[in-house]
Amino acid sequence: MNREEKRRFVTGVLVGALSAILFFGILFAGGILLLNREVQKEAEQTSGQTADGQHDWNKIRRKLGRIQTYVDRYYIFGDRLDTQLQEEYIYKGYMAALGDVYTTYYTKEEWQEMEEQTSGAYVGIGVLVQQDKNTGLVTVMKVFAGSPALDAGMKAGDILAQVGEVDATTMDLDMLVQNHIRGEEGTDVDITVYRPDTGEYIDMTITRKTVAVETVEAKINGDIGYVSVSEFDGVSAGQFKTAIDTLQERGMKKLIVDMRNNPGGDVNTVITMTDYLLDQDQVIFSMSGKQGKERVFKSEDNHKIDIPVVVLVNGNSASAAEIFTGALKDNNRATVVGTTTFGKGIVQSVFELDDGSALKITTERYYTPNGTDIHEHGIEPDVTVELEGGNDYALSSMSEEEDNQLQKAMEILKEK
Repeated sequence: MNREEKRRFVTGVLVGALSAILFFGILFAGGILLLNREVQKEAEQTSGQTADGQHDWNKIRRKLGRIQTYVDRYYIFGDRLDTQLQEEYIYKGYMAALGDVYTTYYTKEEWQEMEEQTSGAYVGIGVLVQQDKNTGLVTVMKVFAGSPALDAGMKAGDILAQVGEVDATTMDLDMLVQNHIRGEEGTDVDITVYRPDTGEYIDMTITRKTVAVETVEAKINGDIGYVSVSEFDGVSAGQFKTAIDTLQERGMKKLIVDMRNNPGGDVNTVITMTDYLLDQDQVIFSMSGKQGKERVFKSEDNHKIDIPVVVLVNGNSASAAEIFTGALKDNNRATVVGTTTFGKGIVQSVFELDDGSALKITTERYYTPNGTDIHEHGIEPDVTVELEGGNDYALSSMSEEEDNQLQKAMEILKEK
């Protein structure tokens, strides 16, 4: 598919609403390698079938052998064959056939790059992105102040059509970000975006740099404090606590926490932030997997704020943002205002295989304190308010007066 064909594809799929956010909060569990070895031994002891009889591995091997025979005999570009790549795509296809966008296979090289990138400083272009699980479209949710992307003219709502030579719609989001958007300090990345508002494609060359992202922003209006959380990463908990403490020192008596367009992030971070607002020993959320064992996470830091709270949400509030929202709602600590949240109530774990490759698999569901499974349903707000004057991506360019959801939150708090 050439560049023009890719552009027509991106334009065509825009008829469907962007409705999915890929959140890659990765949990590393002890005993993962041992588990995989035991599964392998069990498979070897069967007569070419898995324990549940779903696959006849002998039949699959025979068919692959026949396919390879035809390729060897008739394929005219046999000198171009990359047998390692063929093998890797067998594994990728197997995982893709599970039909779960959050479950995938990483080659050894891909996983090494992922580990190297996530262990160092964040060097990139300074944007928050989401991906539609049905179309693959990657949309810019937020462009951070002082970032290279802002300097290049990128805007919230832009759709990434191409990153370097890679079609952005065909790649797993974490791989796209870690291995193509992020990179070494001072290097350039060529990005083509589609801007739905104008229908134009814009080519940008952006120089990567170290980005210190402020994921928490705070201000006060009278006695109403406002804290916006764009995502949950390693620095968010400290920034959030500092914001709450500072606002209280400045006379805050009521609080708005804005979780709109927040795609989620680190589970431990959202636990710490939610804990800071709740009474002692209140349930934050629970998780359970295929084995049925439930894990319950409760508040335990002996800190709380005893003031009226409103949480703002929309259809792009997902995963960890929904953990935060569900905990405050179910514990009667906040009024939720806005529109129904996205509905990602599942968690992924990574299993590293003996050859250095890895699997990322959906392993658990999580539930709100009341036991609600929000996956593919979302959290209904207490007060439904549709955003006026633009779509959810327009929030970053709206003034307080134009933001009717924020105005409703302030109206509710003024009555308390």
